Amino acid sequence: RVAAMPGTVEIPTSEELEVQEVNVSSAVLKAAAHHFGSQCDKSNKEFMLCRWEEKDPRKCLDEGKAVNKCALEFFRYRLKVHCAEPFTQYWTCIDYYGHQELRRCRKQQQVFDDCVLDKLGWERPDLGQLSKVIGTAFDGNLSRAVARGLQGEAGQVSVWDGLVDPAQSRGLDWMTLEVPSSSMIL
Repeated sequence: RVAAMPGTVEIPTSEELEVQEVNVSSAVLKAAAHHFGSQCDKSNKEFMLCRWEEKDPRKCLDEGKAVNKCALEFFRYRLKVHCAEPFTQYWTCIDYYGHQELRRCRKQQQVFDDCVLDKLGWERPDLGQLSKVIGTAFDGNLSRAVARGLQGEAGQVSVWDGLVDPAQSRGLDWMTLEVPSSSMIL
């Protein structure tokens, strides 16, 4: 990058933006979503945290590349190598029905889930598992604490444990934290 004059916008070089695309259809993504979400959870959440904190996608290119790398490894070196046939049957079934309804493909889903469990040791995450609130020890830096929580260093904490109270504002800061030293945060 070249130093810019004040008031100009720095644009990443084409080399910084160059990544190999994850070239799959929406049916493939939908079929793999639960397992992809659990296997690439850390990189996905780090990317989303960066986007939320920085409010500038240019500052999150490395995190985006990590998500892309995880997705490529997930499809190429895990699903394709170990469970290609049941996965293909599952996503083809989803693709066949016009609205990509999962309920019409439960038989193929079960065969696929059994394959990834047997060959990769992956259990299909429960509904809502990937969106659970994570708590972690708080050292005064909210961003680091949240990032540590995303890495799974702490257990899950319910929002009803008395650590948060709803804020009066309906803006982005929808909750306030009451965090005594060396306690857990959400």
